[in-house]
Amino acid sequence: MRRLKEKLRIFYLLPAVFGGKIALASISIPSSGSSTLDSLVQKIIATMNTLIYVLFALATVVFAWGIIEMLAGAGDTEKVEAGRRHMIWGIIGLAIMLSAWGIAEMIKNFLYY
Repeated sequence: MRRLKEKLRIFYLLPAVFGGKIALASISIPSSGSSTLDSLVQKIIATMNTLIYVLFALATVVFAWGIIEMLAGAGDTEKVEAGRRHMIWGIIGLAIMLSAWGIAEMIKNFLYY
């Protein structure tokens, strides 16, 4: 139980590590007052980037929770299987978010470069 508490302390630090990046990702520079298509696209891209970062962090937490479940339930096959399912869903979530980030970057590069 003590080892589990020590490992959980790491997850208390995750918001401190990722929180600043998520907060900085949501900062946008105010436009010059014109509501053009360009400013609309920039706002959509900024919102998508923020959402991708949040969901990427959530998928990482799900994966880590699966690892904790597998370690905590080492003798119980149901808990090990539940941890394995969480790890698989976490990996799937990470792959989807990585793909979404790549597609968003391709669209951004296509529109602005």
